[in-house]
Amino acid sequence: MQKEKDIAKQIENTINQVTNDTDLNFYGRSINYEERKFLETVLKMSLRLSKEEFKN
Repeated sequence: MQKEKDIAKQIENTINQVTNDTDLNFYGRSINYEERKFLETVLKMSLRLSKEEFKN
């Protein structure tokens, strides 16, 4: 399988993983629901801001 090279798609995939996977680690430490929601929010905001910045 070829690795996705589109950064936006990688971020979207990461958002989906953070949203749906309850057994995640951040720098080796297990994260709880609130921390996952925080990461999800930050990633969504970053993606939204990037879409605005890189509009064609």
